[in-house]
Amino acid sequence: MTTNAIKLTSPHELLAVVPYLLGFNPTNSIMVLCLHDRRLGLAQRLDLPRSENAHDVASALLPSLITENPDAVILIGFEDNKGESLPALEALTTTLHSHSMPIHDRLVVRDGRWRSLDCYNPSCCPAEGSPVPEPAAVSSVISEFVGRGGVTSS
Repeated sequence: MTTNAIKLTSPHELLAVVPYLLGFNPTNSIMVLCLHDRRLGLAQRLDLPRSENAHDVASALLPSLITENPDAVILIGFEDNKGESLPALEALTTTLHSHSMPIHDRLVVRDGRWRSLDCYNPSCCPAEGSPVPEPAAVSSVISEFVGRGGVTSS
């Protein structure tokens, strides 16, 4: 059981916490975040694989995800160029679905904006994405995370 978990309320808050969770701002990366009762558990980050290696990477991540046994996972692709995280996100989606592991959301972050691959409602998920929040915009979440022993962003 994780003792330093924070309650997640939105992708907006989650994306604000990711740099504090990792200790740096991820780029060209894929992240898998495990949720237990809407609380963050295991977090894995890897450099984006080449398209031809995406399924191998998904298979390599699977044993630790099975051990973690999350209620659901969130997948995040951090990319510099449009679409470069999609092969890894799709490979992970296929692998997780084949093991009956629920996916809560799949997010793509690029150029300071994020969007959900699974939301098609333009009022909450505009096609151009939403701005990734500055830490000050969600200071209560950041404060809780740091107060519970999270690292600081650099």
